[in-house]
Amino acid sequence: MNPVVKPVAFFKLADANTGSLELTKANGEYLRVAALGLPLNMTGARTVGCWFKASTLPTLTNVLHSIDHDTNASIRNWIFWLTFESGEYRFKALVRQEGSQSLYYWTWAGADTNAHHVYWQWDPSQPSATEHEVWIDFVSQGNGTAILSPNLTASDQPNTDFKVGWNQGVNHWDGFIDDLRIYDSLVTISIESGNAELADASGTVGYYKFNGDPTDESPGADDLTEVDGTGDVTYGAPLF
Repeated sequence: MNPVVKPVAFFKLADANTGSLELTKANGEYLRVAALGLPLNMTGARTVGCWFKASTLPTLTNVLHSIDHDTNASIRNWIFWLTFESGEYRFKALVRQEGSQSLYYWTWAGADTNAHHVYWQWDPSQPSATEHEVWIDFVSQGNGTAILSPNLTASDQPNTDFKVGWNQGVNHWDGFIDDLRIYDSLVTISIESGNAELADASGTVGYYKFNGDPTDESPGADDLTEVDGTGDVTYGAPLF
C-alpha cells in the first residue's frame, strides 16, 4: 500500500514577514472575522499552525485559546489552545460535532516566553487514537493523550465565528502571534534553509501574516477585525 503524501508548506526565512500580532490580555484584545457568522468553509481534515510568543504563560486551567472556531450557540466546532493544568503546560485540541467531542492534549515540557512554532492536524479518516497530531518547533509530539475520543467527521456549520486570541471571560491570549495558517487539508509545515518566498499548499482557507494588519491573504479573503477591549491591538516585530 502506497503511503499518503502530504503537501508541504515551507517557511522560508527571507519571506516578506515584517510584523506580528500583539495581544494584551489585560486590555481584553482579540480578533474575529469581520463579518460575524462567516465560516471558513472547512469540511473535513484540517491543519492549523502559527508562530507564537507568550508575554506571560498561563497560570490557570483553560486560559489561553489561541485559535477558536465556534457557533453562535457556543457549540465549538474546533479549538486549539495553550493551557496550564495538572502542574504542566499543555496544548489542547477539541473537535465537536453534534454534542460529541474529540479532545486531546500534548504536554509542552519546554514552555517559555521565547518564539516558537506550533501546528495541529486533525484527520477524521483515522481511528480516534491517531486522528490528532501536534508539532512543536517542527518536531512531532505524537498523537497526544485522549480526554474524550469518539470518532468524528465534523464539518463547520453555518453561523460560525472564527476568533484569534479569544477565551470566554477575560483570559485571552497574552503575547504575539505570527503567520497564522489554516488549511482545509493535511499539510506538513516545515522550515527550510532556503531564501525563497513562502509556498502555499492547496486547501488554504486562512493566511494571516499580521504585517501591520489582520488581512487574510488566502483565496477566501476572510479578513479579521480587531476587538480592542480597553486598548488598541498593536503589531510587533516578526517572530521568524
